Amino acid sequence: MLDLFQTINSTLPLSNVGIVLVWAVIAGLVSMFVYRRWSDQQKLNALMEQIQQSQKELNQYEGNEFGEMLPLLKRNLSLSLKRVGLSLVPSLLAGLPLVLVMICLDADIKQSSAASPQLQHALAQPDGGSANESDLPAETDTLPTETDESHSLAPQDDYLGFGPTWMRSWIFVFMFISASSALAYRQFGGII
Repeated sequence: MLDLFQTINSTLPLSNVGIVLVWAVIAGLVSMFVYRRWSDQQKLNALMEQIQQSQKELNQYEGNEFGEMLPLLKRNLSLSLKRVGLSLVPSLLAGLPLVLVMICLDADIKQSSAASPQLQHALAQPDGGSANESDLPAETDTLPTETDESHSLAPQDDYLGFGPTWMRSWIFVFMFISASSALAYRQFGGII
C-alpha cells in the first residue's frame, strides 16, 4: 500500500506542500462519502426535524416551574442521544480514510526527509564505492536553549510558511484542508 502511495506521489508534478494538499482534499471527500454511505440519512433528517421542534418548544416555554419544563428537556436530550447513536459508527468509519492517508503521508515524508541532499551526496561516491563514516555529515546533540533563536522548523518541514511553529507542520495543514473539504462536501451534498 505504501509503495503504491509513494509511486503516485512521485508521478505528481507537485511540491511536498502540493502533495499534502491534494491528499488532504481527497481524504476529506472520501471520508464524507463513507459517512454518507453508511449513515441512515433519512432517519437522521427526520430526527433533526424532531430536535428542531423540541428546541423550539423549549425556547417558547414561559412557565416558572422547572418541573414543568423537565419533560421538554428529557425529550430534547433523548432525541440528541438518538442522533449520536445513529451517527457514531458512520463517523468512526469515516475517520478510517483520514487515518490511512495520514499514515502513508507520514511514512513518505519521513522517508523523503531521511534522504537529505547532504547524505545522498556523501553516499554517492564518484568511484561507485561506498561511503566511509568520516564522509557522513556529523550529528550534533545540541538542544535549543531559551535564548536560542532557532525555534523555527527546517525549510522542508515548514508546510504553511507563516504562523506559530505548531501550525506549520504537514499534520496541521492536512487536518485543516481535509476538514474544510469534508465540511464543504457536507454543506453542498446536504449530509446530516
